[in-house]
Amino acid sequence: RVDEGGERPRERRRGLLAGGSLVVDMIPALALQYSGISVSDSFIRDHSDAIIKFLRATLKGTRYMRKFKSQTLANVSKHFQYEDPSLAGLDYDQDVAILTRDGTVPDDVLQRDMEVRAAILEIPKDQIPPISRAYDYRFVRQVNAELDRARWTPVA
Repeated sequence: RVDEGGERPRERRRGLLAGGSLVVDMIPALALQYSGISVSDSFIRDHSDAIIKFLRATLKGTRYMRKFKSQTLANVSKHFQYEDPSLAGLDYDQDVAILTRDGTVPDDVLQRDMEVRAAILEIPKDQIPPISRAYDYRFVRQVNAELDRARWTPVA
């Protein structure tokens, strides 16, 4: 979000744009994956149980975070000290706003991400591998399905 001064509130409040103005905010214009979890093919093959446990904890934590803002901010504040405590809420609001519903990213966004990366690396468009070679959401989908079947819901 860009405010009336042409800056994102988080950056302005942190003084990151002191003496300057944000000219272009590409976040709304160019959707890219925000973050991800990467493991080797051999880790997937040999330790899929660990991946599932990690993702179960991560997805439960994400569901908790979405449902309980004040408790999440209290927990984060125990481990991360903000110079300005109001920034925690600002970070929370901006971070929750970009989370996907289920922890996966739509194929059109992934395809665009691969095209941008290919352009940066000067890989011809016809040599971009299929999405399935770069992104694998089967474990995320499996864990979400298990949590949904169990009707798991976070408790404060």
